[in-house]
Amino acid sequence: MSNIENTDQSQWYALMVRSQNEFSISRLLEQKLNIGALVPSKKVWKRQGGKVKIFNKPLFKSYVFVN
Repeated sequence: MSNIENTDQSQWYALMVRSQNEFSISRLLEQKLNIGALVPSKKVWKRQGGKVKIFNKPLFKSYVFVN
């Protein structure tokens, strides 16, 4: 999760990115460019090959929010 300040004066922007690259783009923005990025997501349970996998699914497909 990112360290984003929440102030009344912060401006948020939505970046449209390639689908299924939301989390990697978010990490890239934070690590390489020092830009606060957020991908709202929810935990999803999926049964696969007799095992249950838990993963994060973006709430807004193809979007990364930056501050």
